[in-house]
Amino acid sequence: MRGGILLAVAFGGLALLAWQLVPWPNASPVVERVDVVGVERLAPDTVRSESGIAVGSTWSSGVQRRAIDALTQLPQVRTAQIHAASRASHDGIVVRIDVAERQPYGVVELDGGRRHWVDRDGVLLEQVERQPPSLPVLSGVETTPSPQGPQVNSEHGVRVLRSFYALSGDKLRQFASLRFRGYDLVLQARTGWRALLPARDLSAQLDRLRRVVRALRAEGDPGWRTLDLRVPGEVVIGR
Repeated sequence: MRGGILLAVAFGGLALLAWQLVPWPNASPVVERVDVVGVERLAPDTVRSESGIAVGSTWSSGVQRRAIDALTQLPQVRTAQIHAASRASHDGIVVRIDVAERQPYGVVELDGGRRHWVDRDGVLLEQVERQPPSLPVLSGVETTPSPQGPQVNSEHGVRVLRSFYALSGDKLRQFASLRFRGYDLVLQARTGWRALLPARDLSAQLDRLRRVVRALRAEGDPGWRTLDLRVPGEVVIGR
């Protein structure tokens, strides 16, 4: 009996010694500062709030992953990177959130007349409060839910969007609107005339349209109001 007690005490002493000698992981570091860079339209406080990272909270790789997931679900955020650095004179860390925002690329008009800024991937951004006078609007597109929010649901529509707003400012300001109808396009000029175009190779179609308009004006024909260029090699003039 006495031998058993001595053996138990000996094992207990060894366990205590091992607990003292084996290195245990340090406590999770604490966030001392959260810096936000790269934002123009988003407020830094909004980014901090949506990330879930706050001064005084603990830091871990799981916190980092959850913050990136939360930020990239915001419609205004294209990418987000988060870095943490320890401070030499403190136990805490500084977290840096680097955001690349989605940039307005054009304006789309949805059903009901609501107009939104849209990026070149077709992701809807904030509503348009003041329409730039020289910027035409794209209509006829439909949207679908996406992880980034409502987005133009047609790849064809996105290609038209990119081609149209890739035009130079001098060319864009000649037009008031472009309506996408899936099978064709209706281009409305600010001077009142319109053109019906195929819904493909928009840049090439606009070059062809300019040649036709130049020829009609050179002939001194002011009576046309509609140009139908949907059939290759043919021009139908509406008066």
